[in-house]
Amino acid sequence: MTLHEDKKTAGGGLPRYRLPKTSRITARISFVNAFRQGGKSRGDGLLIYALPNGLARNRIGVSIGRKYGKAVVRNRVRRLLKEVFRHRNQDLPKGYDLVCVPLKDVAFPSYRELLPLFGNVARSAMRKSRKRKRPGC
Repeated sequence: MTLHEDKKTAGGGLPRYRLPKTSRITARISFVNAFRQGGKSRGDGLLIYALPNGLARNRIGVSIGRKYGKAVVRNRVRRLLKEVFRHRNQDLPKGYDLVCVPLKDVAFPSYRELLPLFGNVARSAMRKSRKRKRPGC
């Protein structure tokens, strides 16, 4: 069984894949630190903040305001970003918190467009976070 495979199976006997809780940012302070101290990079319809987390894995958080749309739209975008992270995580350097902010002014990319875009924007944000001087350092 792989890291992302759940023991339960879907109705047809196929394994369910999900992002483990250890790969999600849940604490508000982690979001605040990423916004204040992290490097940021923007792509088509997507802004990513990256901050080293001192762990041996990456974590993702998604921040979508109510102005983005109704709950159905926000949750779909959130699920899409988490799924792209799950597929692209092995290609990214480890040890970062990534906070994704979808931008309303641009049409949100489709899954196929988002796969390469996510990796490029995330790597760029990670590079910028390494160069950025942190308070107290």
